[in-house]
Amino acid sequence: MKFISDWFKKKAVPIHKVASLALLESKQTGSCGGMSTTELKIRIELILSGIKTKDSIMGPVTKLARLSHLIQSQFLTQLTEMSEISMTHAYSMMLVYEPALNVMNTEQHEQWVGQIIQAIRSNEIAQANSLIENYPNFSSQINKSIALFSDVSDILQKLIFSITQQELTLISLDPAIEEQPYTDGKSIFLPISISLFDNYQDNYLLYKIIAFHLLGQIECHTNAALGEIGEGISEYGDEFLDLFSTLETLRINQYLKDTFPGMWKKILNIHEKLNINNYPEHIFASQTETTVFDSLTWIKKFGIKEKPLEPVPYQCNFSPEKVTYIKTEITTAPQPLQMNINNQNNETFQEVNHSQIPERIYFEHNSTSEVPTSPNQSQIDVWQNLAEKMERHQVKQEKLKREQKQTIYLYPEWDISLKQYRTDWCRVEEITIEQNIKDLQTIDDPKLKFFEYRIKKSLDLIINDQKFIRNQSDGDEINIDAWVSAKSNKTKHADDFQNLYIKNNKNNRSVAIMFAVDISGSTAGWKNKIIKQSTWLLSRTLAKLNDQYAIYAFSGSGREQCHIYPIKKFDESYNDQIKQRILSLEAQQYTRMGAAIRHLTKILKQTDAKTKILFVLTDGKPDDIDSYRGHYGIEDTRHAFNEAKAQHINPFVLTFDKEAMDYLPYMLGKKHFRLISNIAMLPIQISTIYKQLTT
Repeated sequence: MKFISDWFKKKAVPIHKVASLALLESKQTGSCGGMSTTELKIRIELILSGIKTKDSIMGPVTKLARLSHLIQSQFLTQLTEMSEISMTHAYSMMLVYEPALNVMNTEQHEQWVGQIIQAIRSNEIAQANSLIENYPNFSSQINKSIALFSDVSDILQKLIFSITQQELTLISLDPAIEEQPYTDGKSIFLPISISLFDNYQDNYLLYKIIAFHLLGQIECHTNAALGEIGEGISEYGDEFLDLFSTLETLRINQYLKDTFPGMWKKILNIHEKLNINNYPEHIFASQTETTVFDSLTWIKKFGIKEKPLEPVPYQCNFSPEKVTYIKTEITTAPQPLQMNINNQNNETFQEVNHSQIPERIYFEHNSTSEVPTSPNQSQIDVWQNLAEKMERHQVKQEKLKREQKQTIYLYPEWDISLKQYRTDWCRVEEITIEQNIKDLQTIDDPKLKFFEYRIKKSLDLIINDQKFIRNQSDGDEINIDAWVSAKSNKTKHADDFQNLYIKNNKNNRSVAIMFAVDISGSTAGWKNKIIKQSTWLLSRTLAKLNDQYAIYAFSGSGREQCHIYPIKKFDESYNDQIKQRILSLEAQQYTRMGAAIRHLTKILKQTDAKTKILFVLTDGKPDDIDSYRGHYGIEDTRHAFNEAKAQHINPFVLTFDKEAMDYLPYMLGKKHFRLISNIAMLPIQISTIYKQLTT
């Protein structure tokens, strides 16, 4: 009896599933595309080599192996950083890293790790221990008013690029070192968080103002006088730098006021909330063009006050060691500055009494004195140029939008390890195919004539498959059955002879089909040749139908380079140009299928057909250079197909991947895919399936 019960237990689990489970347990990487338990264990032990673990780490390592490769890499980086300052805390954090991911979102988790590291560096060991031990309560204890660099960096990056058309890197400052934001001309260094105000919007606004001021520091050429600034600091100390920083902040404020009045209003709003009154914005108001030497000239004329102006919260770092980017040539070199420390000039800074803000010195310009002339009157107003560039860019974008020529799109991606979408994660770009036909013999194959005949015959059946509507009062043919029935009726009522016709409903088809062709690197060689032949035959023969159809190819490398290649759009008719595009198709790189499906679904959705079909031709499962391979890519593609179904689009996959049965039934369902055993018959298979899908 035991033999029989054991036999039934074995029969309960299919053999292929047992093999799959064994493979998964041995590798652990097949399900998520990440590192295996063995690899992770070795890496963690190398990082924590300076500490003896009390218990086996296989438990937490097994949980970490379920994560994507991207998160695993991030974990190892954070573990290494923490181990360099405290091996014990690194080990403790490793034990709860994966459970913490389950109770926090990505931003909260990064903030949690960052606060632990910051607490250790600040020698607040009790705080670090509390953060690790009480990780389930961390998300509820977070101050929602704090603006984090990780939350705003992407938005600020896009804003800066839209203004300057330059890729400036945004970097967070080390929280353990107290320093002001600064820029070296290539990167912008911002605080890791801002919590000055009791609401998130004002803290986020302060981030934007700081970013604009750092752009002003670059574009207004503060770096043109690095030598003079260094000499002033060497001779007069930090008082010189404090006064110069205040004057440069005022000068940049004037540019913002003239060029970006909206941002200037927000700066005034910050002043109002912080009770910063009588701030001397007017110092540079009477000058149409200013340079950094105007700020130095003011110091020359007025001298250095004992009590410098208290810095505003958006004031940046102007020290020469930070502002190290390449100097801008000034056509008119200024005279060497002679500092008037005794301040005996007729033009003076006047103190303004202000009861609300004690120990603050305010500068007021003496209206009876002359305004210093700028040493460089020919310098171009850089911000004005930027404003004009931005305006031209906006006009161009609006024109492209009107002409529907947008080529770059952002789409989300499903992260199975986080169980949530990554917003605007994939950058999809439509790329025009370079028409470079190398081999015309691709379509000169004699076999193609036979295939074309078979396809046309199959499509003719679709054309002739007209639906007959019987018992009509008028029509194309007489319904013999109805006439015999009426004639044999003994009563022979006149009504019996009213509906004796059959009507042919010829124009009842309303179909739009999108062919998505995988041209990843694995399709190189003879596969690519057959794909081109099939695509060419379809384009020629489908022109006989009134169905709407489009053909797009897809490939790419990483989430930032998801490429879509339009071969034939819905509004195009087959011609020699489309033929040249098909013959110019070459195998590319990888298959990030989810992004391609979302983009092509968006295009297909815009058609007015009743039946919409997304037909994907591929040679393998989703794959890319990062963590997209394995279970991560399959889950994202599955969600993309489900999104298409939710928009009343019928997806179908035709593949010649022998392992397709391992993932396609889960990804699509049983009736939404077909496996081709003989790729040489691909043209016939496509036409046959097309007929089945559209009738």
